[in-house]
Amino acid sequence: MTDFETAYKKGDYNKALTLVTKAAQQGEARAQFALGLSYFDGKLGLEKNYPEAIKWLKKSAKQGHKEAPYILGWAEYSHGINFHEAVNWFEKAALLAEETPEFNLELITAPHIFIGLIYFEGKDPTIDIVNTYMWLYIAASYEQPYPQNSVFLWPTPKHIIDDLNQLMTLNQIKEATLLADI
Repeated sequence: MTDFETAYKKGDYNKALTLVTKAAQQGEARAQFALGLSYFDGKLGLEKNYPEAIKWLKKSAKQGHKEAPYILGWAEYSHGINFHEAVNWFEKAALLAEETPEFNLELITAPHIFIGLIYFEGKDPTIDIVNTYMWLYIAASYEQPYPQNSVFLWPTPKHIIDDLNQLMTLNQIKEATLLADI
């Protein structure tokens, strides 16, 4: 446990903010992630500041923090900032999650589902339907089709795939399932 985490757990938020800011400025990825989340959620006495949150989360992601791409994708998606950028972050998050066995099911399936939702909701017309299908197909392959304890209410990957089946040719579906390689 870091000094800033210890201060936070003790309820000394001023000290935690000072320590996390110093560590983040010194390039510590975990501190950059924590500071980014604090700006995103308005914690540690900070005002919510999405540009500042994105700045710190990107620094953390560039250093390999494994949860940062998912949070960046969520930030871009949930605030309607840049849906194309959200897809890029969700794709990175999905790949990292599949490579990281300690991740919970939500961090594995959620990026796939959000990519499908962004396409299906028409929020980024540049998203390729074949790749969208591929990500949803991967998410649907897990035992549990969507996060059971999630605070989000979303359709399951299988429901979105059923809708996409109506929009795609058989060749597109075949291509997507081959790309999924499962």
